[in-house]
Amino acid sequence: MIFAYSVTWGQNDHRFKEWRNSSLSLFLGFSLLLFQNTLASFISICIANYLIVLGFYMQVSASLIIDFPDKAFRKRFILLLSVFFWILFPWFTFIHFSTSARVVAISLLLFVIYSCGTLRMRSVFTKNLPKSAFTRELFILFLISGIFYLLRAVITLAGPGIIGSLFDRNHITSISLLYPTIFNVSYIIAMFLAGIKIQNSLVHKEQEKQSALFHFLNDTAKHLKRKDLYKSIETILRDSLGLDTAAIYLKDFNKEAYTIAYAFNYLKIPGDRISTLKSGEGVTGRAVNEDRVIRIKIEDYPDRELAETFAARGCTEVISAPLRTPDGIIGAITAAYSEKTRKVILDQDFFRILAEQIALVLNNAYLFEKVSNMASTDPLTGLLNRRKLLQLLQQESDRSKRYNLNLTLAMMDLDHFKKINDKFGHDSGDTVLETVSALIRKGCRQTDLISRWGGEEFLLIFVETDIEAASAVCERIRTMVESAGVPCLMGDRLTVSAGVAPFDFEQSIEQNIDLADKALYMAKNNGRNRVTAIKPPTEEGTEEHS
Repeated sequence: MIFAYSVTWGQNDHRFKEWRNSSLSLFLGFSLLLFQNTLASFISICIANYLIVLGFYMQVSASLIIDFPDKAFRKRFILLLSVFFWILFPWFTFIHFSTSARVVAISLLLFVIYSCGTLRMRSVFTKNLPKSAFTRELFILFLISGIFYLLRAVITLAGPGIIGSLFDRNHITSISLLYPTIFNVSYIIAMFLAGIKIQNSLVHKEQEKQSALFHFLNDTAKHLKRKDLYKSIETILRDSLGLDTAAIYLKDFNKEAYTIAYAFNYLKIPGDRISTLKSGEGVTGRAVNEDRVIRIKIEDYPDRELAETFAARGCTEVISAPLRTPDGIIGAITAAYSEKTRKVILDQDFFRILAEQIALVLNNAYLFEKVSNMASTDPLTGLLNRRKLLQLLQQESDRSKRYNLNLTLAMMDLDHFKKINDKFGHDSGDTVLETVSALIRKGCRQTDLISRWGGEEFLLIFVETDIEAASAVCERIRTMVESAGVPCLMGDRLTVSAGVAPFDFEQSIEQNIDLADKALYMAKNNGRNRVTAIKPPTEEGTEEHS
């Protein structure tokens, strides 16, 4: 017992705990036997023998846990042994006294324990499973022990081994007391080697965790855009940790739920029913709601239909951890474990640490995008500012010229905006600008470029669009603005004017913008609330929509 505690002191691993408990139980049991002549019989006989049986059971269990955590004895096994012991042993101690019967009962219990241990360890030799260097020795030791205690029970029942006391000096009694000593010495040597192996395994496991975390931080530090960051996260999860399927959920404030922002799905698990989850719904919802890592076996998955689908794709477990930032939980990462997943490394504690790092890099990417947007967008309307628009216009003009594509500009202006500010105040003016910006964005395509050029003016760039199509879009926007009711204007009508001009690649950007501004000036002079298209200086004519 002292050796077991000295070797495993300070170790919280459940395998060491089982060994320490078995040593303590055996020490107490044999100590009580030594003093059975001075102690009450219930303590020195019943409790002592129960502790010995319990100690040998925990020895076998500790051996199994080292290599086969899922093959250790279940709680109900020891419950059945305990029931069997406490029915027979007190009976042959206080009601129908028989030392031989007690020896047979103890021997049969130990035979059952060691037989079950050898059967559980048999998978080492029938399947291609990893095993410790001493697994075969323990298997042989348990097999011999099972045979020994079976023979002991048979010999005792047959007659030659009948004994009246554990202190009888005959061969059977001597061997019965000598064998546990030999067994325990052999067991201590094996478990000492196991302790060294476990320590090395734990060190190696921590090294692999640190390595995986280092690669994650090193790789994600290179990316500030979320699109690139997601691919980097996938690479780490797949290559370093063996995950085939995982999803990053982010909070959707419009739906008050969590929606998949990025996923990789090499197990080909249907994701329609789990693409959006509310707080508390599913494993992901629980992780968010309870703010902790949730890991469940697939057979315990709440949705039975989905569980069967997961299992059919080779999924064994599902794990989810919340993505927490200083501002709160922004989502969760959920992964499906399969047989190839490195579960030894990717345990719950490491998955929580990994989720914290993912939340950190995603939050940094979000802040970077926010700062970038602030530098390139108008804070009131959210449209591109003048500097960013000129930068993008230069790129589009170069591209359009290279591929001989149409490019059209439009300058749009709110009619009588100064009167709106004077009559209703600047707050109402800001509301009008926000409303018109939203209508312009709605009327244009995603590929079109829209900027707040200054004050109440907007510059629109229509990519791969001729002047007729661009004029039609501007006319649609003009109609939308005219029809829109803005409550702060108290029923006053809101209108816009627009000037449209094709981009002339022989002219500078400033000259092309001036041409669109000239078209706008013509629309204003002709009565406002209209769209005027003007051709480049090399051609004659204008076209007006009113």
